[in-house]
Amino acid sequence: TIEIVEPLGRLARRRLQKLKYDNVHPRIGDGYKGWAEKAPFDKIIVTCSPEKVPAPLVEQLKEGGKLLIPLGERYQQVFHLFEKKQGRLVQTKLIPALFVPMTGISESRRQVKPDPLRPRIVNGGFEAVERVPASLLSNEPIDQPSGWYYRRQVTISTDSPVVGKRCLELTNRDPGRLSQVLQGFPIDGRRIGQLEVTLRRHVTESTPGRRPGERPGLVVVFFDVTRRPVGERRVGGWGVSDEWVRTRQLVSVPARAREAIVRIGLGGAVGHVLVDDVSVKPKKR
Repeated sequence: TIEIVEPLGRLARRRLQKLKYDNVHPRIGDGYKGWAEKAPFDKIIVTCSPEKVPAPLVEQLKEGGKLLIPLGERYQQVFHLFEKKQGRLVQTKLIPALFVPMTGISESRRQVKPDPLRPRIVNGGFEAVERVPASLLSNEPIDQPSGWYYRRQVTISTDSPVVGKRCLELTNRDPGRLSQVLQGFPIDGRRIGQLEVTLRRHVTESTPGRRPGERPGLVVVFFDVTRRPVGERRVGGWGVSDEWVRTRQLVSVPARAREAIVRIGLGGAVGHVLVDDVSVKPKKR
């Protein structure tokens, strides 16, 4: 295992020694470079996200070996499983995710840089979709919204979108169970004082979950430079309605905020909700 942050690497080494895990070997260095002295590897798991597969990892992967890695932009990543065949990587695209970026050489070579002064929602109309298995236990494909991750009990509806041809559909029958999608973006709270959040929603059924606060809505969670939570803002209460309702709300941005995650979901409530046309617009401090 390779850790680029030296104090964390030293701590991991001491703890592993104390626990007598003599089959785990920590190294302080840049994970982009891999560990040539210990190569070749039959399996490599990368727990941070570069934009592209680092060339040294390809070289250090054994023929027939497998590489699991989240690839993409800072806030738009997808897990990929690669297998090395005849010296080349064969790719299987898995699921969207949000991981910390790979720093060091990988970050210096990143072509698409995040812009914390222009936070935005990707695919807020849910028009872009991908076909994925319904669950780990089923190979039956269903449509899921591209650009959104940690998706639970959601699908794409074409029955009654208010904008375009598709909208997000969330359903839950078990109190306290998640039905949600998430998306992250950069934001500089020193310069951005508010976010104008707009969306369309149609709540056809809603019963609180195990706790009174478990109800449908949109939540924005803000994080500081070390990714510690520094604030949470809720958009709504969403009540049951006979038609689509347009929501527009200004939420304050903590000055310490450097990242944010938008969560749309039932929040543990039992019910059925349609969501469409989600966007955020920054307001200067």
